[in-house]
Amino acid sequence: KFLSNVSTGKLEALDENTRIEFLSEDIVALDHTKQDEHGRRTMEVFFVRTKDGSLFSTKTFAVAPRRARDDRRDSEARILPLYDGRFLVFANSTMTIYDSNFNLEKERVLQRGAGDLWSVQGVAQGHELFLRHESNSEVTYSWLNSDSLATNHEQPGYQNRDFSAKALVNASEKAVFTLTGSSLRMITQNREVKTICDDQLCRGDGAITVLSSSYVGVSTRAGIGIVNTEAGLVWSKRVESPNDPKVFEFGEIRASASGTRFATWAIAAKNGTFDGVKIKNSPILIVYDKGNVQDRPLNISIRPASGNWDYALSPKGTKLAIFDGAMIRIYSLD
Repeated sequence: KFLSNVSTGKLEALDENTRIEFLSEDIVALDHTKQDEHGRRTMEVFFVRTKDGSLFSTKTFAVAPRRARDDRRDSEARILPLYDGRFLVFANSTMTIYDSNFNLEKERVLQRGAGDLWSVQGVAQGHELFLRHESNSEVTYSWLNSDSLATNHEQPGYQNRDFSAKALVNASEKAVFTLTGSSLRMITQNREVKTICDDQLCRGDGAITVLSSSYVGVSTRAGIGIVNTEAGLVWSKRVESPNDPKVFEFGEIRASASGTRFATWAIAAKNGTFDGVKIKNSPILIVYDKGNVQDRPLNISIRPASGNWDYALSPKGTKLAIFDGAMIRIYSLD
């Protein structure tokens, strides 16, 4: 029935995964989208206490169909942690801020024409927001205050001969970053374009994560690395053999808001070893302590009950939450 009426829009609207986020050291949020027989969509969010795993609260939000699968292009039906337990709900092209007691603090409605796409990223540890607006004619970047949702800075989207204005970026509080076939680039709010890493690890297909205003995480099939915006690639772990990049796959690097810990997942088409960790064809979560990155990382095998799983680090990096498709597990990292 689905395939008999398939379309690009229908494929983009698919939103089958469950996501997990820490709102504080004590509360973790689990959300997923569902649709009833009349086509009405809702995002259901479960708030769970990390201390004992008890269900703290459940909230439901009416949402619109997503128009793009990448969160950097469309944030519809998403929840975004901010600071001090505050969080943002993006539903029906409306950004709504709640405090840690679920009281509504602020709301901003965004235009939703046929060509409008909105995405939001948290920056400055949730004290600011980066808002990307794509329309039929242009792309605009805006930096907002996460308390008032007022615009602090706005500029046209970056474009170049080898970079479309509609290409996707990751943001910090003062710049955006993009990974191209030749380098990792930083585009400042003054529209200065700077190559901050042209190492082989920073080229081609891969994922980047802004860890702070000065550090960016990079993951490609060749390994993972941390790039300083002034000093370039300052730390990396690579696959051991030149042929291994065809075997390994790494997820995007995720970090605690404090930056004390970061993690990625890895799988291998055939058994291999990465940074002393045995990698197989099922996901292995690899967790690093930023203060001791040369030590052997913590590693946890993930055995998804279905193809859907997710993980998150707490704001201070003291806890790790893993959803394996059936249950949540909370690990203490201290």
